[in-house]
Amino acid sequence: MAAAGGAAAGTAAFLVLEAAKPWSRQTHKLFPAPARARAVELMLVGELLSREERFAAYGPQAVVDAWMTFVVPQAVVRSRGRELLRESAIVCAELQQQRDELQRRIDQLTKLQEEVEAAGEEMPDARSAASDLAPALAEMQGLAAALAKIQLP
Repeated sequence: MAAAGGAAAGTAAFLVLEAAKPWSRQTHKLFPAPARARAVELMLVGELLSREERFAAYGPQAVVDAWMTFVVPQAVVRSRGRELLRESAIVCAELQQQRDELQRRIDQLTKLQEEVEAAGEEMPDARSAASDLAPALAEMQGLAAALAKIQLP
């Protein structure tokens, strides 16, 4: 749109189109603070590299220009994609552990309920205890069913 004249400078559409571009000195201000900080760090690295003897034949400005044109835009990204993927993997692993623990507790409670019901024939108070376990077991099974609906990668 901007190239075709569809988005006038200063409009919201123009800013969206500019923000979609890779990092450059012109788009620097449109990146989030962490990405801008990384760009500054990389600029400093490029400046230091340009002063090394091995690049003297090219001239310091040529090294900085190449660094700013080819390296920095590839290394500075707008999103936290990798971090979010890692965080989501951790959350998924924790959720799976909680599912497993809940299922283990359901199995224990079910076994206990069966034992109490079996003992109920011999002990009258056991029937009352078994009926007390039923609501807790039903609640845990409901939680397990809800967790089972969550699709994990």
